[in-house]
Amino acid sequence: MPKPNQIPEIMKNDFFITDEDQEHAIYSKPLTELFIKENMDVLVALYSPHFKALHPTATAAGLARWFASIPLAFQYALSVMNQSIDLSPQNITVQIYSFNGVYWFSFKLNQYTTRLYRDEIPREDWLYQQLVTFYSDTMRPLLETMAESVQMNIGQLWGQFPRKFDIFVEKWKQAIAFGWSEQIDRDYQFLAENMEPEVFGRKRNPFHIKQRLIRSLDDETIQIPVECTCCLNYLREGGQLCFTCPRLKEQDRETMRKKRKEELEVNE
Repeated sequence: MPKPNQIPEIMKNDFFITDEDQEHAIYSKPLTELFIKENMDVLVALYSPHFKALHPTATAAGLARWFASIPLAFQYALSVMNQSIDLSPQNITVQIYSFNGVYWFSFKLNQYTTRLYRDEIPREDWLYQQLVTFYSDTMRPLLETMAESVQMNIGQLWGQFPRKFDIFVEKWKQAIAFGWSEQIDRDYQFLAENMEPEVFGRKRNPFHIKQRLIRSLDDETIQIPVECTCCLNYLREGGQLCFTCPRLKEQDRETMRKKRKEELEVNE
């Protein structure tokens, strides 16, 4: 177990949450500064060439996937650690550094502060209070500024989150005891079904989605989910629509399956 006020390794390894400056950082900015359009413009301009984006909306989608680490860390703390972390915008500094030619993001906390849930109030009431504050104060203004910067529908940015949450939630459940697994499911369901759309500045809760399944590319007996929204990788150099992209027609997926099958047969 980590010592009090010491960031757990999983926060560093899975969510890029740290309390240390990145050596040789090429970018460093308090998160609150990214609520200003001109500062977000600078970040998009900096990241676009490295991301090989052909359009700034692709860059924004890529940035949203990096910033998804922040709400994932918050959800992990609530469900697995049964505590809240101070991920207020005033406590976070966004840093970018280069490692092996790849740009990595790091979210430095000025202070690692947690509050353990106490049963003075029902857990759902506590959960609601924590989620409302976090999404209203941290994630909503960040994504709104990002969408304004590149002139895109903000729903495309919120849509980068749910599938990442699905993947991590399953990972957490497999790594811990059964009792906690149930709490992880309940908390994720609470986020999706009990939080009003207004918390996110949307007409619909972006986590409340109906999953659509399709046959896998590699094994047609396996069903996999379609993404909530396009990742916009087709707007990058050499990019194309992903197999699970909601923009892709089923006939195109079938063509991709046949091509993959032929490739596997050749390599046998």
